[in-house]
Order: sequence, then C-alpha cells, then structure tokens
Amino acid sequence: DSALCEEMAAVRRAVSLGLSARKQAKIKVRQPLAEARVVISDVAERERIQRHADLIAGELNVKRVSTPHELDQYADFEVKPNFRKLGKRLGPKMKVLARVLSESDGGTWLRKIEEGGIPVELEGERILLGADEIEVRILPKEGFSAAGDTKMLVAIATEVDEELRLEGLAREMIRAAQQVRKDLGLAYSDRVSLGIRTEEPRLRAAAERHRDLIGREVLAQVVNVEEAAAQQPAIQLEEGSFSVSIVPLPAAE
Repeated sequence: DSALCEEMAAVRRAVSLGLSARKQAKIKVRQPLAEARVVISDVAERERIQRHADLIAGELNVKRVSTPHELDQYADFEVKPNFRKLGKRLGPKMKVLARVLSESDGGTWLRKIEEGGIPVELEGERILLGADEIEVRILPKEGFSAAGDTKMLVAIATEVDEELRLEGLAREMIRAAQQVRKDLGLAYSDRVSLGIRTEEPRLRAAAERHRDLIGREVLAQVVNVEEAAAQQPAIQLEEGSFSVSIVPLPAAE
C-alpha cells in the first residue's frame, strides 16, 4: 500500500525529529510536554501528519500536535559554507562566501536550495551552491527545542508547568513499579496491589493526582500511597526519593 507507506514515512520522520528535539533539550520522554508543532511546507505531507496527529502525540508524549505554517516563529537558521566541499573550488573566496551567507536570513537561503540552489555573486563571479555545499544549524526560539529543515521542522514546547511535572513524576513511579513486576516474574495480566512511599509532598501529590493512571499502567487494583515499600531501594529524583512495593493478588475465578 504505497499511500500508507508514504503516510507512515511522514509520521516516522516527525517522531524522529521530535525525539531529537527532546534530546537536545535534555527532556526525558517520560516527561509529558504541552505541544509539538510540526511545520511542513508541502500541503500533502501536512495532511498526512494531521491524520496521524494522535499517534505522533503518543510517541512524543505531548498533549497535542499542531501543524502551523510559520517556520520562523519557532526557529532561525544559520547557514555556513561546507569548507570541505568548497575549499578547492573557491580557495580564498571562501571567507567572502561565509560573510555573504551570514549577512542574510538563513531560512531564505534554504528555500533557495529547495528551488534549485543558492545563487551567489562573489567578486564578480556568479556561483550556484548545492545542498551538499552548505551546512545548516537550527537555532530554536526561546521556549522551544527544534530539529529538522525547511521541509519539515518539529518544534517541542519545553516549558513544564506544575501539572505536567506531576504527571512526569507519576510516570517515573510507573516505570519503577513495572521494574518490580518484572523482578517478581509476574505475567503481563497479573493483578497486583501497589504501595508507594515517599516523604516528599510533591511526589505524594503526583501519586495521588494520578492514582488512576498508575493503577491502569501497572494493573494495580489497589494503589496505596502511604504503604511501606521494602522491595526496592529508594529511587532518587530531583524532587526527592520514593520507593514502591507490589503484592500479587489472587486470580479472579
């Protein structure tokens, strides 16, 4: 199914770029974020992303995915000559080319590349630069981390408010509980009782606020935020430490 393959290729690229943007910002995938903005110049490609926005949001752990048109709202582009490619061709004119490229908007240069190449006048000589003869650096605007190019750029909103922070902490607890399930050799479908112990108010708030989420993910019929936990050493986070305990429940008859 060639149409489906094209759609999934667009989705994979958006997810890959979004994960790269997260990595650059040093934000774990377990930490939910408010939004990913996928900026695409091609109308058909944008429609593919829109049809699978929920899938992309799930992979990137963001609350929503939008497809705005304004590339320059989220990132600037710095364009430099590829010295290895152009050194022999231009020789001493390389410095002049570097200055010319730095004095104009990088996004404009990249759009010219898409149109067939960058035409540049260097000391009376007109040259045409190809895509492999320039190097591009993406400079995200404040509040974003971004990866991509002018054909597709994914900008991740990096601000983490208190609600997102608490959900991120709950997901750390889920990860820890899943590890205990694995250590106990429990089957995927085994129901359990889960205990979470912490002295930190924010961690306790995260566990209580997202008790239902934790229960669903861990298959815990009971989630006790005050129960002592002795099965795992305390896990240290920036906000403090917590530990978890799991007791398998009898299978329902």
